[in-house]
Amino acid sequence: MLRMAKSRLIKQNGSVPDHLIFLHSDALLLPFQENAFTTILSENLLHCLSDTSILLKQLKTILSKNGKIYFTTLVKNNRFADKYLEALAKSGKLISRTLADHKEIFEQVGLAAKCETMGSILLIQSVIS
Repeated sequence: MLRMAKSRLIKQNGSVPDHLIFLHSDALLLPFQENAFTTILSENLLHCLSDTSILLKQLKTILSKNGKIYFTTLVKNNRFADKYLEALAKSGKLISRTLADHKEIFEQVGLAAKCETMGSILLIQSVIS
């Protein structure tokens, strides 16, 4: 995935911008100092973790004051797709959560979360103040 992202940037811009860094790392053992980022984008990760609070606590420490975190994740939303999510959850491929589940986890970690659902996708924005 990182190679694809880099090649797309090179194809569009001729090179990878200096301010972008691509890193393959364990999301639960992030190798960054405190207050290192002003913006963090995490796509389709929360539903892969059995305990998202571990990640959220780490992101909270590496995000600077007034920093923003954006997430997308799969979510149960009283739709036909919920049956598919449940099947994936039973096979161990993901953790199936509701919007309320995510809100509760964010609250427990001390992160305000602005949420919006689009079908089975949950968009979450959190700001560290």
